[in-house]
Amino acid sequence: MPGTKAVFRTVPELVGAFMEQPLPKDVYRLSRFGKVAPPWGPPPHGSGPEEYAAAWMNGYDGGPIRGAFRWLGQQGLEACLATLPKSLRRRGRAPKRVPVERFDDLPEAERVIKYILRHGAAMHDIQELLFGFREVWTELDKVRPDTWAVDDMIDTLSARSQRGRAIDPVPASMVFLWNSSDESFHRRQLEKAERLLILALREVMPGTHH
Repeated sequence: MPGTKAVFRTVPELVGAFMEQPLPKDVYRLSRFGKVAPPWGPPPHGSGPEEYAAAWMNGYDGGPIRGAFRWLGQQGLEACLATLPKSLRRRGRAPKRVPVERFDDLPEAERVIKYILRHGAAMHDIQELLFGFREVWTELDKVRPDTWAVDDMIDTLSARSQRGRAIDPVPASMVFLWNSSDESFHRRQLEKAERLLILALREVMPGTHH
């Protein structure tokens, strides 16, 4: 999008800018409109679980997707992992990362912002996602996001559901984190998450055949 490079500040400046309320004018001005259509849209009318799961992999979280993630949280980690092929049940090995204490200093947060900027999202939509990302990071004891796995996503969905908290920030944080990386560990998490989401969509979508 035009002018995007102007906001590519360094960590923690870029992350800090999006954490300010209201958004700094130099950041907000990068959206030529107050509201722009999200670059991640829904699948065509009449699509099935596979198409909806593929849309989520690109950032879409509407329609039955939220209900499907709520269903996964209600099932719990062990039940979810038991549905996966044995090759995908192992957690695998996350890349080693130096601990970071402040959210503004997280290179993962900067990477996610830049990834979404390249897709042309509205500035305030990016800010909303970033606030959710910080919530999830806090709930996961501030461990480096690049170590997050599907196991963490299901556990966090379950915990938030039990406390009556919104689950929306959890899948959004995970998919944008994993999509913004080229690590094989993160590609594996996307594959596992997509498999589980298809299973859940088959359960919650009306008229879906099991």
